[in-house]
Amino acid sequence: MAGCARTPAQLAASLRESLIRGDVNQLAAAYDWTGVSESQTKPILRRLKRMSDRPLIDGYYFDANAGVVQLVQGPSSAPTVSEFTVIRRAGCLFLRF
Repeated sequence: MAGCARTPAQLAASLRESLIRGDVNQLAAAYDWTGVSESQTKPILRRLKRMSDRPLIDGYYFDANAGVVQLVQGPSSAPTVSEFTVIRRAGCLFLRF
């Protein structure tokens, strides 16, 4: 997907595609790096890399006052759930842990 996600559907499609492909760079492009220090970058990238290595089981977008995305990843016998806050910046939707 070219450009940033401007709707929850575009964000969901971008996340789904990045996780199906195992593409940590595409996943990182959906992350809001604003204000993240150099020392904070490596742990975030490691977490995103681990996520990109796990198969996607399902994803949920909750639109309350601030959006929340939950990703359920497998194996299905021992799934993990990752939760992100959705940030809108300059008309684009980004993720934050």
